[in-house]
Amino acid sequence: MSIKTSIEDNYAILTPDSSEDLESILDFVSKNIQHWKDKNTLWDIRAFSFKNVSSQAIRAFTEKILPITKVREGLKTALVVDSDLSFGMTRMFQLQYNEKVNIDARIFMDQEEAFIWLTES
Repeated sequence: MSIKTSIEDNYAILTPDSSEDLESILDFVSKNIQHWKDKNTLWDIRAFSFKNVSSQAIRAFTEKILPITKVREGLKTALVVDSDLSFGMTRMFQLQYNEKVNIDARIFMDQEEAFIWLTES
């Protein structure tokens, strides 16, 4: 299991590989968020499989990650996906997440568009 991380001056790019699941991502964030807590982030989750992820799992993940990521309030998070299924599942996360924390999370199917949005003021 591996989540590749690239941290620049104003942003971080996080890329889980296909072996990750929601629990391992949660564990990674809780142990490493201090490295990008003051930066906008781009999560490239195109390799992540949502095939066996339920809406209840998304809801539970959102509730668990909220207190951890609250330190990033006022920042942006871009989620890059590559299918209608992954878009729909991340849309559920986005709606639940944005309702409870002051972090602007948006979903993109094009990494370049996500990066442009992430880096503009």
